[in-house]
Amino acid sequence: YPQNGGAPIDGVIVMDPYVIQALMKYTGPIDVAEFATTVQPGNAAQFILEDQYLLAGDDGNPERIDALGTLGDQVILRLLTGSLPEPPELAKDLGPLVDERRLLVWTDNEAEQDLLDRVGLLGAIPALDEADGGFSVSVTNASGSKIDVFLDREVTVEVQTDPNGLRTLVADVTFTNNAPASGLPRYVIGNAIGQPEGSSRLWVTFYGPPSLAAIQLNGEETAVSPLAEAGWMGYAQYLELAPGESATYHLEFGLDPVAVPADEDGGVESLPRAVPTIWEQPLAQRGG
Repeated sequence: YPQNGGAPIDGVIVMDPYVIQALMKYTGPIDVAEFATTVQPGNAAQFILEDQYLLAGDDGNPERIDALGTLGDQVILRLLTGSLPEPPELAKDLGPLVDERRLLVWTDNEAEQDLLDRVGLLGAIPALDEADGGFSVSVTNASGSKIDVFLDREVTVEVQTDPNGLRTLVADVTFTNNAPASGLPRYVIGNAIGQPEGSSRLWVTFYGPPSLAAIQLNGEETAVSPLAEAGWMGYAQYLELAPGESATYHLEFGLDPVAVPADEDGGVESLPRAVPTIWEQPLAQRGG
């Protein structure tokens, strides 16, 4: 921002539509004159993620941008000029959104950074566990559209140990594009890559230890580009999904082996449960 002529930045607040919705519990409904509608606290996320595009259609982008400005300005104004609940209630309302990484705060003051880190607001990528590894996956829209609201994601992660103590971190990730092929503005389900409407193109990055042993896409070996990120290794590629299509990745990472002690009868004692480091990128749909 400063490099483009803006003032120096000493702090940044990240809020997604669900945070705006939570804050509107304190502001009450907001009139949005651009669409002659009133956004209620309970449907603010729905308005931001979907309804604004339906109201604007293919030709109403300037009105849509102005409508978002009206909503955002009024929410901030009412928060600054109104009264807020006591901190315990604020923590109860906003804490889950912090846990989901939907509400984050950064400052250039190191003492303030320490406080923000301790309460989970700083949003730094956690350290990769040296023993049990870790896993995460992120997606970036590479379609030039607003199709993200239709993306679902399922992730399972476990550490498997064989009788000889050899350990493997196994992750399975399924992406599903639930977008329709028609019926919505092109701004939402169109794209800039020449694919049919409703198609989604994602830049997918998997994060884990530097010991990736195998990665498959729908049961077939697939190639990824490795990159280092904050003590992790990332493995990335483009993924294209047609309307209604799903794709499943299977990844295996080698971990350091462990000694497998025997019990009194000569059998194998149960090992402590491995706890890999897991962090998640929030999607447009909560729980997705």
